[in-house]
Amino acid sequence: MTYVQPKRSRAPISPKTKEELLHYAQTRSADVKTLDALHELPDQQFHSMDEVVEAVPHEPEGVDQPGGTAR
Repeated sequence: MTYVQPKRSRAPISPKTKEELLHYAQTRSADVKTLDALHELPDQQFHSMDEVVEAVPHEPEGVDQPGGTAR
């Protein structure tokens, strides 16, 4: 029997815009990769961290690393 861990759902947040999320990250000294990712978000309101994560464009990390396996 194979155990499948359920998808973890992040807690809802009060609606936040892209600019509010960027401001929050900047005031908490977020790293450059995080700020770059937030800059790529569409201009909309986000109601959960899941929505934020899904809206960030994902690219593989690392040189010659299909699927972003170099972390």
